[in-house]
Amino acid sequence: MTEATKQAPKDKFQEEFEALPLEEKVKKLLRLEAVTLTEAFNYGINESMKAADRLGDVLSDFGKKVETEFKKATQHAANTPCDPEEPQAAKPKGTSSKKAPKRGPKA
Repeated sequence: MTEATKQAPKDKFQEEFEALPLEEKVKKLLRLEAVTLTEAFNYGINESMKAADRLGDVLSDFGKKVETEFKKATQHAANTPCDPEEPQAAKPKGTSSKKAPKRGPKA
């Protein structure tokens, strides 16, 4: 295989670029770099805004769920009587009803 068949055919942009003088090449490269940076910056901003929108949607849905649960709980509380039966106090185990006699001072 010869050198010419190994190389892929050059596209029009590459041929035009190679024909430019060095100063023009640098100018063109800097313009391309500026365009690339602008596009990358815009992409980053747009994706951040999309993520913020998604977060807002999630928080909104969560707030709606909490609100409905709160309404259900307050509605249920309004339907229950105000004087619920008080539970009887449980007596501790192992104590007897007899009181121990008082001890006098030690001598």
